[in-house]
Amino acid sequence: MKRPHLGWFAPDTSYAKYPNGSVELAAHRTPPSGMPKLAFGDNGEMVAMDDIPVDDSSGYPLVVDWKQHELRMAYYSSVDFMDKSVGRVLDAMDVHGLWDSTVVVLWGDHGYHLGEQGIWCKSTNFEAGTRVPLVVATPDTASNGMGGTTSGALVELLDIYPTLVDLASLGSEAPTNLQGRSLRPLLESEAAPAGLGAGKPRSRREIDRAFSTAAYSQFARTSSNTLSDDDGIIGSVLPHAMMGLSVRTDEWRYTEWVHDWANRLDNGTVEKELYSHVGDPSGGDDPQDGAASSIDDFEFENLAGDPRYAVQEGELRKLLRAGPWGPWWFFHANDAENGAGFPLELTGATPIETAVGA
Repeated sequence: MKRPHLGWFAPDTSYAKYPNGSVELAAHRTPPSGMPKLAFGDNGEMVAMDDIPVDDSSGYPLVVDWKQHELRMAYYSSVDFMDKSVGRVLDAMDVHGLWDSTVVVLWGDHGYHLGEQGIWCKSTNFEAGTRVPLVVATPDTASNGMGGTTSGALVELLDIYPTLVDLASLGSEAPTNLQGRSLRPLLESEAAPAGLGAGKPRSRREIDRAFSTAAYSQFARTSSNTLSDDDGIIGSVLPHAMMGLSVRTDEWRYTEWVHDWANRLDNGTVEKELYSHVGDPSGGDDPQDGAASSIDDFEFENLAGDPRYAVQEGELRKLLRAGPWGPWWFFHANDAENGAGFPLELTGATPIETAVGA
């Protein structure tokens, strides 16, 4: 499905569900306090379109509020059209009796800002830019009690291919160097999740936490509008040379912006971001099984460098370096000074301390 990709065209019946004034705006429509300019982007995909009024008095190209109502209405209508189109495919599966022999996976290839943090479209390492819908239905989920349930486990799109290989019983034919892992344990009955202590009844939350410690994402910053000498970080580096690397745990998101490729070891990390998700109903210190957080409730204050969260930042820094990129992305001298060695081995039991009241 292309929709809800720009432009947001949909039938009148979809638009009729969202009349003017019925769609609320994001609560936090300005960049997070303390956010490095690198993290923002330039809203280029949105503001390059016709008839998008912008207020740049803050130093960022922010879409004016009255236009945001119209844009969010159009996006929701486009999603409604997409949803109905998916329904037609699923109805056809009913007609042809395909559910007993078919695995269905529905996902988005990236997240999407709708004015949260003042940002529109994709191209960020924030929650809104990296979190995607992911729905899986198998021939077993309708009968094992898992149909219609939700999981708060930290998973990645890299996990989709290994999942399909596993569910199709093709594991012996799969490449041995896959970074993703099968989501099958999250689709099994709570009484016996495969590979997670089979036979011992567990809560949904225990299963989710046993599955994964963290999810990783990355996005390059290639816009010369974002990477300017005004930021004081470029020097001799060309304006296509920064990579944002991000790790998300139950309670935190930590991101580092590093110089790309030829400059990565000479210059190292130049910006850091730390955002609390403590209290997030889909994770955090007081989880509510199956609850979904609002994408707009978190990540509006950068806590990186705040001494109150030095412990958390240090642990997340290690966790980021234990991610799929390997240590070559980071400035080894800085790590040597802080006593971090490579390779780092972190397990699902590695704790990230929670600061109460973050």
